[in-house]
Amino acid sequence: MDYPKPVITQQPLISPRELSQLALILSQREPPKVIIEVGSYAGGSLRWWADHAAPDATIISVDDSTMETVGEHAEASMRLNETIAELNSRGYDAHRIDGHSHSPETLHAVREILDGRTADILFIDADHRPCGVVCDVEFYSPLCGGLLVLHDCATTGNDASRIGPHAAYSLLSLDRFSMLIEDDYGIGVVWME
Repeated sequence: MDYPKPVITQQPLISPRELSQLALILSQREPPKVIIEVGSYAGGSLRWWADHAAPDATIISVDDSTMETVGEHAEASMRLNETIAELNSRGYDAHRIDGHSHSPETLHAVREILDGRTADILFIDADHRPCGVVCDVEFYSPLCGGLLVLHDCATTGNDASRIGPHAAYSLLSLDRFSMLIEDDYGIGVVWME
């Protein structure tokens, strides 16, 4: 049986209502100068963050192409590379760190690009297992001096992929100002400053 080829979009895989709420939060802040996105897939959300960033922002994508070697994942990896090239042509300082987000080498590469700076935005949308999300938060949250944004943390629905992000959001938000945007898969925003 032939299955239809998946459409790899470079649109953010986030609901429009979630994006409008994020845009409202961002509109009340200085445009971010440093953005880290952990889990970029085809680069749609990375492009969205860039559209809301300072014109010369440093934008770092952490994504593992070894997981994207066949079919739709190979195409998504190619699209992510195109997004990085496009962002650089628009004047951003865009980087793709091609490695597993839990790897010390990947974290070291991110730190080298930051060169002592902290991220204004840290967006985590990679490994959705509880242990994976916790690892991403433990690795990258010390590099965030602004907003930590977790995707897929809605409390509604029975999708197992939401358990890890929601648990991480719940722990982070205990002693910090936070907001849960519950539409579709949900966005958790935690003020790390």
